[in-house]
Amino acid sequence: MRRCLWAVLLLTCLFALGGTTQAGDQKVLTNHLGYEASGSKHFVILGKASDTFSNCTLKDWLSDGAFLVIPARAEGAVRKWRDWYFWAGDFDSFTTEGQYYWDCASHHGSVHSFSFAIQRNLLERNTLSDVIYYFKDERSTGRFDQADRHLPFEGTKKGTLDLTRCK
Repeated sequence: MRRCLWAVLLLTCLFALGGTTQAGDQKVLTNHLGYEASGSKHFVILGKASDTFSNCTLKDWLSDGAFLVIPARAEGAVRKWRDWYFWAGDFDSFTTEGQYYWDCASHHGSVHSFSFAIQRNLLERNTLSDVIYYFKDERSTGRFDQADRHLPFEGTKKGTLDLTRCK
């Protein structure tokens, strides 16, 4: 179980390092794409072992209204990852769609995350068009498609081959 938790922390950090704001060297890391409303939701706080965090408050991005307060859970350091120390929080039970951010109280003051969305069908809404574009872009069209329809054989064999029919 502990090994699984470290894997979750590692993945969260790798995917979320771009979505942070900081007070000193402290950062609240969240998923930059956001979270599925009914799915698992976690955040990670990156700091130093000498830092202390008490509670983290989930706030509405526009109104600053508080929706949820949870304690920051100390998780510890990861070997050979500088002098970083990690805290974590889970908010799986929160399912209200909207745009939010975390505001975490530390001995240095308030540290908050960038905003993130909680939505149903989040991945489909925010990444499907990019995936479709990628597959469309990978298809042979235009001049390349026309050239693939009449590729000559190499060597002494005469004729052409239509590679658009190959499977």
